[in-house]
Amino acid sequence: MSENPSPRSESDPIGTARKAEVEAFRRARVREQAIDAAGIVATTDPSGRITHVNDKLCELSKYSREELLGANFRIVNSGHHPPSFFESMFATIQRGMTWRGTICNRAKDGARYWVDSAIVPVLDDSGGIEEYVTLQIDVTHTVLRERKLAEVTTALDAATDCVFVFEPDSLRFVYVNVGAARQVGYAPDELLGMTPLDLKASFTEESFRAILVPLRNGSLRSHRFRTTHVHRSGRERQVEVSLQFALELGDQGRFVAVVRDISEQIEIEERMRLAVDSAKAGLWDWNILDNTVYTNGLFHSMIGEPALERIVPASYFDGRLHPDDRESMGAAVRRSHESDEPFDVEFRLRCADGSYRWVRSSGKVVERASDGAPLRMLGQHVDIHDMKQNEFRLREALDRTEFLIADLMSQTARANELAEKAEVANAAKSRFLANMSHEIRTPMTAILGFADLLGDPDRGLSAPAERAEAVQTIRRNGEHLLSILNDILDLSKIEAGKMSIERLAVSPSQIVDEVVRLMRPRAVGKGLELNGVDETPSGCLLNSDPVRLCQILTNLVGNAIKFTDCGSILVRSAIAKPSDRPVLRIEVADTGIGMTESQCERVFDAFTQADTSTTRKYGGTGLGLRISATLARLLGGDLRVRSRPSVGSVFTLDLPFNADRARTLSNEGVTAIPVGRAPRPTDSKADRPLEGLRVLLAEDGPDNQRLLSFVLGKAGATVTLVDNGRDAIGAAISEPVPDVILMDMQMPIVDGYTATARLRDAGFVRPIIALTAHAMDGDERRCLACGCSGFAPKPIDAARLVQLIRDHMASSTPAESGAPRG
Repeated sequence: MSENPSPRSESDPIGTARKAEVEAFRRARVREQAIDAAGIVATTDPSGRITHVNDKLCELSKYSREELLGANFRIVNSGHHPPSFFESMFATIQRGMTWRGTICNRAKDGARYWVDSAIVPVLDDSGGIEEYVTLQIDVTHTVLRERKLAEVTTALDAATDCVFVFEPDSLRFVYVNVGAARQVGYAPDELLGMTPLDLKASFTEESFRAILVPLRNGSLRSHRFRTTHVHRSGRERQVEVSLQFALELGDQGRFVAVVRDISEQIEIEERMRLAVDSAKAGLWDWNILDNTVYTNGLFHSMIGEPALERIVPASYFDGRLHPDDRESMGAAVRRSHESDEPFDVEFRLRCADGSYRWVRSSGKVVERASDGAPLRMLGQHVDIHDMKQNEFRLREALDRTEFLIADLMSQTARANELAEKAEVANAAKSRFLANMSHEIRTPMTAILGFADLLGDPDRGLSAPAERAEAVQTIRRNGEHLLSILNDILDLSKIEAGKMSIERLAVSPSQIVDEVVRLMRPRAVGKGLELNGVDETPSGCLLNSDPVRLCQILTNLVGNAIKFTDCGSILVRSAIAKPSDRPVLRIEVADTGIGMTESQCERVFDAFTQADTSTTRKYGGTGLGLRISATLARLLGGDLRVRSRPSVGSVFTLDLPFNADRARTLSNEGVTAIPVGRAPRPTDSKADRPLEGLRVLLAEDGPDNQRLLSFVLGKAGATVTLVDNGRDAIGAAISEPVPDVILMDMQMPIVDGYTATARLRDAGFVRPIIALTAHAMDGDERRCLACGCSGFAPKPIDAARLVQLIRDHMASSTPAESGAPRG
């Protein structure tokens, strides 16, 4: 019987090689699993397309494996790094070299994260790049912590006090601020290899550690002491040290020392002692029997009185003692009377100018009666006011520094919350700016484009109808830009609390009727039906602001037209009684696209629309409803909405209504607000209403000069042009004297305000009408206050300006009007 074949031995090279190959594969697989478990792994082909990702990359980037495979790493580019950063990276790996660095990426949800990355090119047999292997470690926490630490370090470096942080066991410094390095003359890097014992000449290691023990075990919160610091040059400085143990720093806690140089304070104290020793003090001698006190001249000069020796009653001191110091001073004197011990107390004395000055007083009973009763005391007053002020300042500064350290530590805990809020605010700002850019650039495109077409007759706008349509397009888009500007100005006034509200007798039915008539052409242009229904009692009046009420309703109706593609819009007004008090209720109902419940909740927020996507169908700044809701509250009412998607929306405005007040107002006249354009003059001078008038136009803008000169000339006026306030003054007082002045308020050399005031001071009484692009609350009052007769905000409405000139000329006296002379 033959023997069993023996196992493969080392003499079998094929078996040995196979075994080695299997073992190498096993080890490589283990290493791959370890790397995959420990870090982030991805591979890309030579063109940069991702061919493999592990679970950790999907988890960190928030992208699924399907979204990442086949994509480029630009999918997670955060925009944090400049293009040169990636250019250098690609240049390295394309040469077949490994690149190592930290990259800031952005996850799918927008959050930023940092990874420590190594990109390794894998070469084929011919030396070409077969693929790239990327190994990464998430270091986001470390980067953010280093940033927060850098912020704390910057704040400490800005502090005036010196801050040292050292380890509890080795005592080696782990941090020093700039002030600390400057105080001892060492560079910060040099100090990080030193300990407090290298700076404190008066301490041994044993005595210094004895101070640290109660701080470290918590039995003492902080310890303050004076010592000396040895400068690098060998010079010693007197310092005050405030020492505490911060358990939250490092793994085992660290000691924080706040050090202040008090050499100057020590010198002050020494000088005070020398002054007392040389008897340069305010001396006093108290005769207790007759209760009078001798005082030397220095004492009186100390409190601002003539430096003369005097004998004053003891009440002289009581009347000058600060009320808060009387109890402590009286107790010190009584203790001295009852014993042979001297007293030494600090208090404040009122000076001749009423201020208080700190004084240190020391005294002793030098004579007693046979029964031990005190008969006489001697003592001195030393002025320590400057020293006390320095002490207070030092104490405040040290307290501020200690507070700063504690506050900076707490700021670290709040940093994440603040960063998150900043991200939200930044996103809201970005959305608003993008939306506003769209809303401004869209009409500007139409304005500039049609202006180019009008200026180039070769491009096809030669027919009068085409040119008229182009002009209407430019005007329509210009009015849209003006409405955006007005919305922003209104919101700024509301946010600043400067929105003014009037209270006048208003006919709500008239307001509703005018708004419906104004907006009906826009509705008809979209094929919509716009109607108004007034169910209020006949003659019903409201105590409100007609301008703001009209603004709210115009906004609501315009909004309804914008978001309604077919159907109708109804404006209904009635008196309702939702509670114990009646209200005027105006509803604007449409058959438009409607809104969801969540959209209704935020529709009154600033910069918000129901559709906030980048492909939204309807334009707008998102300010109109916010302004309308705020105006409703300012009028004492409320604006709310109910809506259903694809069914329509109903906006309801409730305003307080007082029937008794309405009857009173009915006798005071009704105020309505015109909502259309100014009517053209209807008298015999309709075509040239300013015929024969001499108009001085002071305007520094060439385009505005040409426009206004054309408008005034077409109206029949003779126009004189100047481009600054100085020339306007000269032209106004020269012959022929202008009948009316149009004064731009922002001009070079001399502005319109100054020019108007000087003309009025010189006796010029004819109308001066202000032209200004400033249209905020208060601008009109400022123009009228400097002497202007009227106010025309830019952009100028030609018809309104002509009518304004005619109104002011009609209201002027013959001498003021400057009627044309033959």
